[in-house]
Amino acid sequence: MKRSKVTIEGVTAEAIRVGFEKHSNLGNFARVRVRIDLTSLKPIAGRHRARATTSVNGETFRVAVPSVGGTAVDKRIQKAKDDGQVTTILSVLVLFSLSPTAIRSAAAIGPSIVTQPFQFILFGLKGDFGHSNADDEGDD
Repeated sequence: MKRSKVTIEGVTAEAIRVGFEKHSNLGNFARVRVRIDLTSLKPIAGRHRARATTSVNGETFRVAVPSVGGTAVDKRIQKAKDDGQVTTILSVLVLFSLSPTAIRSAAAIGPSIVTQPFQFILFGLKGDFGHSNADDEGDD
């Protein structure tokens, strides 16, 4: 993720031209651990969006984490917030994608490098999908 670069190359009234370098993970599903900042949690049309951190190959990255409304992971995040938690750590199944919010924000200033361009769309919790990764043991 650190080697990936996303840029706004041009903006017109009809379109935003986005450039990519080293983006081979976009569109792929992955199992990851995320620390969700519940103070950033925002409801959006029956689902939620928050900021989170994750580690890949020893590097920590900030990503947006929108959830799919009505799923177990969406309900779990809301419950953690309702219980007064500030953060929650979850092992989740995610879709690795670009953040439309980050793209729009960068496009507002014209051609530029997009900061924090990625989002992990949250699809499921550990146990919702089959795997046996030893490093996931001990998660809630």
